[in-house]
Amino acid sequence: MPKEKSQNRQRKNVMLGDRRTSVSLEDQVWDGLTDVCRREEISIDELCTKIERLRVGSSMSSALRVFLMTYFRMLMENLE
Repeated sequence: MPKEKSQNRQRKNVMLGDRRTSVSLEDQVWDGLTDVCRREEISIDELCTKIERLRVGSSMSSALRVFLMTYFRMLMENLE
């Protein structure tokens, strides 16, 4: 049985306050984060810094995925 193709991932540098780090995420997650930044009128660095301050015991990549899912879930609940 052939292996399934993995998601395309991109590694990007982001600033967490004064510290630069790289984060590897699927293209779709980067697209979603870009959409959030446009909606909220903030930069990706500002968003990542806010999420960094709140995350506990998870990787930055995981925290960004959870944030994105929660953000759009709440957005959809408010439309109902």
